[in-house]
Amino acid sequence: MVTREEAVQMIQQGIAAIRKEEYLLGYVLLTEAYVSADLQGRNPEGLSHYGLAIALMDKKFKTAIDFCRYAIELQFYNAEAYINLARVYDLAGARKKSIETLEKGLEIVPDHRGLRKMRDQYGYRQPRAVPFLDRSNPVNKAIGIARTPPVGEAEE
Repeated sequence: MVTREEAVQMIQQGIAAIRKEEYLLGYVLLTEAYVSADLQGRNPEGLSHYGLAIALMDKKFKTAIDFCRYAIELQFYNAEAYINLARVYDLAGARKKSIETLEKGLEIVPDHRGLRKMRDQYGYRQPRAVPFLDRSNPVNKAIGIARTPPVGEAEE
């Protein structure tokens, strides 16, 4: 049995490992900390990193999403928790939910560099040419293609 103090230290080490992209080490440390000690509701930052580690190592996306969401419930102002949840959604193939999570995080912490960088990596879509038609409508597709400059040409 791990003491609460040891578990908290393991959580900090696990977070540090995941930040250094040492996912297996982070996963092992966080699993040991949360399984061995009674830390329900404690250290939300660790919970979101644990969720990310579960998604990366076990591919258990629902469990990972639940951990990350719970971390956000406990600390809605923690930008890193939104980043971790967005990464989990991305790993699960839910790009739209990933973008929505980043945008929600930016509403809470608008100046966070990591949130903004990850959101910018997804890019932004232009509004539909004909707003009342679906994006997949051939008219919108044709106008969208016509107004998009060829690759390599800079917009002026």
